Amino acid sequence: SKGWKFYPVKQHRGRCYYAAKTITIPVWAILKGAEYATYYIAHEMAHAYCPWQNHNIVFMTKFKTICPQHLWHHEIDYKPRNAIAAGITDKDIPA
Repeated sequence: SKGWKFYPVKQHRGRCYYAAKTITIPVWAILKGAEYATYYIAHEMAHAYCPWQNHNIVFMTKFKTICPQHLWHHEIDYKPRNAIAAGITDKDIPA
């Protein structure tokens, strides 16, 4: 969608501000490297596509369409019950 802005921020968590069409990504997540930053951005983008679907199955389904599969395991670390309920498992990580 057009009009969205992404900002690096010095804060603990990133956030999707749906009404303002703004996504924030913490600087620490960017500094962890491109792979982790890609995961983090995909997670916040899923919020943009599914506002008010806070980490439920609708959110996780959208997340899986946005995020490269080899990065899904980060979601298991962040929201294990929700990720596992959506069918995200350690088996999704390529060897």
